[in-house]
Amino acid sequence: MRLQPLFAAAAAAALAAAFIAGAVNRKSYTNYIESEGVSHFAVAELPGAMAETDCQRMLEELPEAPQILRISVQSNSEYFFGGSQQKVQAETVYSGSALKPGDIFYLTASQWNLTFNEPAAIQRGFINFLEPGREYLVFLSDPLDKLTGDLPVFSLFGDTIIAPAFCCDEIENTIAPIEGDTLYVAYDQVKENEFFGADQAALDAWAQTKQKLLEMYGL
Repeated sequence: MRLQPLFAAAAAAALAAAFIAGAVNRKSYTNYIESEGVSHFAVAELPGAMAETDCQRMLEELPEAPQILRISVQSNSEYFFGGSQQKVQAETVYSGSALKPGDIFYLTASQWNLTFNEPAAIQRGFINFLEPGREYLVFLSDPLDKLTGDLPVFSLFGDTIIAPAFCCDEIENTIAPIEGDTLYVAYDQVKENEFFGADQAALDAWAQTKQKLLEMYGL
């Protein structure tokens, strides 16, 4: 099943609006993160039943992404009002013609933002920040309009709950106990994770999906 055109247009418009706002607020927003860090933020863990459903969707939909690549991460997250992006380099192109090996571009996602409500939270589509120096298998939409800077900008593909970026290395994931009626836990408790799952069923579903996708592309 392909991403519906209406959703794709809406997502692109939302990202474009975020970039426009970010062009105005980028400096103050980035300065706040650099001075305060993200250790005091919370992050949500995805429950097993939701993870299992979403992982099945990813296996069905991600191979249809317009651009499928192995990338290396060149920078930490750069924040702007309404979102964030990371500078990456294309290493291997499995599908699509918009990028070639060696191209450097910005990667973003509609899920990637910080919220300052209670609790202040990192929103990443249940995956951690991409780690500089590591390589990832990513599934991308067509390029967004270049609204800031000289580098092209690509968004992660689709409307799954989990952002479709998978580290080529094996990273151990742990579960932080959830208290009360919230899915949020302190980011510091799970900051070494690649994926944020609320229970073993979630971790297993995501790990199996990651393995299948990496094997699909010979990784």
